[in-house]
Amino acid sequence: MKTVALLGADSMLGKELAVQLALADLHVVKIGRADHNDVVLDLRSPNFSAIPEDCRADVLIHCAASFEGSSLTNAASAYEVNATGCLSVLAMMKALECTQCVYAGTVSSYSCFDPVGRSFYGISKAHGEDLLSWGLEKEGAQFCSIRLTALYDTYGACSKHQPWFGRIIAYTSRGRALALPGSDGGRNYAHVSDAARFMIGAARAKLTGCWPLCHPEQMTHEEIAHLANKVFDMGCHIEIDETKNRFRACNYPDSTQLFKELNMKPFTNMDAGLHEIHKCGTAHLYGPLDVI
Repeated sequence: MKTVALLGADSMLGKELAVQLALADLHVVKIGRADHNDVVLDLRSPNFSAIPEDCRADVLIHCAASFEGSSLTNAASAYEVNATGCLSVLAMMKALECTQCVYAGTVSSYSCFDPVGRSFYGISKAHGEDLLSWGLEKEGAQFCSIRLTALYDTYGACSKHQPWFGRIIAYTSRGRALALPGSDGGRNYAHVSDAARFMIGAARAKLTGCWPLCHPEQMTHEEIAHLANKVFDMGCHIEIDETKNRFRACNYPDSTQLFKELNMKPFTNMDAGLHEIHKCGTAHLYGPLDVI
């Protein structure tokens, strides 16, 4: 592959993908809502901006998503992005003469992932996978979904979607007392750089089908907090508040087969990720300081 169309180029994952693709000397066609992108596409609309005649792509990496939809009031808007918007993606891929799609899915699309049932986000992303797989099969093109676990980064962008992780970094790095809910099971986080590596690896290998990407390491939020407290060394007092709703156990899928298929493993464990945040001096970018 020589040219990659990157949908969701301004997202946390999209920015990391753009960096890694550039380092690999691959040409990147950036696609997103903002006017500075090479192709402007809002997944809530069926239309996209005119594509220059010489603009073609070998692979489309799709990492645009809406995380809204926890209530009926914003579910329709989220569904337009995560599911219906994939029809626009199919049309755009055809215009780009692109015959391969690698999709940033989510482990929450698995029906057995959460004991209380699938989230709307997981449902809408699964429907998006179905539409892309259906449409690309008709065109003789390839589809792969890397169903990602929760992602974090070094610069605090993850705080918007992972507020408890953001709060742990914020409090431990400032030495403030942190009251956490108890945990009924571990949590799984992967660094965004590893997620980008695996998506690019899937594109290079022309992988097809749906594959879970979880980190081999699982830790409770309390364990992450104590590790962060050790890394930042600011004397944060950590306690479990039994009045808060407990973190429930989730059923994280095994990613061993994906590791074997691509001959890859995640580079960054939680200890290394926290040390990177400390070394870069970016802990002040994390938050919020209050999570209900």
